[in-house]
Amino acid sequence: MKADTVFSPRRAWLYLAADLRLNFSSILSVTGGIAGLFFFMHFFRNPQEAPAALHANQLLLVFWLVLPAFAANAFTDIHKPLENRLSLTLPVSRTERFAAKWTEMTVVFALAVWIFYALLSAFLYIFDLIVMQGQSPFPIFLLPAADHLRIALGGILFSSVFFFGGVFFRKSQLAKTVLAIFSFLVGIFLVAACSFRVIFTQYPAGSVPSFMMEIIRKLGEGALHPLTANSGLFQLLFGLAFAIFFWFLAWLRLGETEAKGGLQK
Repeated sequence: MKADTVFSPRRAWLYLAADLRLNFSSILSVTGGIAGLFFFMHFFRNPQEAPAALHANQLLLVFWLVLPAFAANAFTDIHKPLENRLSLTLPVSRTERFAAKWTEMTVVFALAVWIFYALLSAFLYIFDLIVMQGQSPFPIFLLPAADHLRIALGGILFSSVFFFGGVFFRKSQLAKTVLAIFSFLVGIFLVAACSFRVIFTQYPAGSVPSFMMEIIRKLGEGALHPLTANSGLFQLLFGLAFAIFFWFLAWLRLGETEAKGGLQK
């Protein structure tokens, strides 16, 4: 067994704990900023909005914006030659280091968000009772609903791209990952548009082929329900495959970066 594939749960846990202690001040600063943002936003919320929908909107912001930013900066230390060499002296393998970072960006982040948001919602509820004379107090968040879990899972799977970008890019990982995603989507759109025009060149520009109109009509009537009934399961399997692919690429790239001492371009 190669040394970089050795895995000890205890060593991975110790590395995770040490990494959290090392970055505690930064995590605390970001948490305070998010709390301040939510406190400011709660003054402009719709009092008639359902509590579940309100919590979903808040959690969407955390899991789909904050988490990718965290994931993109998860490996900033390995891109600095001195810190990279120091990290290589630690008694952990590449797999153990990767597992610790992965756990920090998935399980630890999700648990921390649930606890943080529950405490924040309780604070806002008490604040509204005391300061706002109890007029439409902020609803307390106790347990996540199914929609909240879907938002969290989707954000974790989506952040896998930024997790890989944090390993792949040496500087400005978040900005470069966003730019890479945007460039990829633009490229896909251009290829699809050109392919459509080549395949359906006999149709006038702006028109839709009749068979495509028939598919759209059947979708509206629910005629294709058997094909779409398991769309939720398909989305889950696709999302898992998507995330596993980028996590695996991140694991491979981590070994290359460590071997080069953080000096890759």
